[in-house]
Amino acid sequence: MSSARDRILDAYEESLTTVGVAATTLDVVARIAGVSKGGLIYHFPSKEALADALIERFTGMARASAEQLQGDAASTVRHFIEMSSSVGDELDTAWLAAMNLSRNGNQSATRAILELERSWHDAILESTGSPLVAHMTKLLGDGLYHSSSFVTESRESLPEAAKLLPSDEEREEIIRTLLDLLDD
Repeated sequence: MSSARDRILDAYEESLTTVGVAATTLDVVARIAGVSKGGLIYHFPSKEALADALIERFTGMARASAEQLQGDAASTVRHFIEMSSSVGDELDTAWLAAMNLSRNGNQSATRAILELERSWHDAILESTGSPLVAHMTKLLGDGLYHSSSFVTESRESLPEAAKLLPSDEEREEIIRTLLDLLDD
């Protein structure tokens, strides 16, 4: 069973990603977490403390994500492309929550997001040795993430949205094309 602190952070992420920063109050977070407001304040005395803890947790997830990109060029590019196509996992939820904080002026969240983006790029660059392939892989991943997010949200109401994503065969061809650039 998760700790009250983790449940509160999960509830804070949920609120930030569903109703936004302005509507995310300590009362709302406590209700979602299933704790009293006093219990929430015991762990996080303010919204700022809650945001700081969320950003700290996000930063840890981000570091672990970048570490997974260590390896040869093919495995790094493949892993990043596949990772970019998945939405709804813990890192995605934390990223969306941090992005909402950033959009509302939280500079710590902005710095954490930029650090994650840079660490992904640097890991790809290190494994491929090519600034061009690193940029292309990163930008392609950003596009896949955007489309995957859209398709996930509209799959029920708009089944044709799934056509926005490459098939498994097309994804493999994309990866091969990126890796072929290293041979030139």
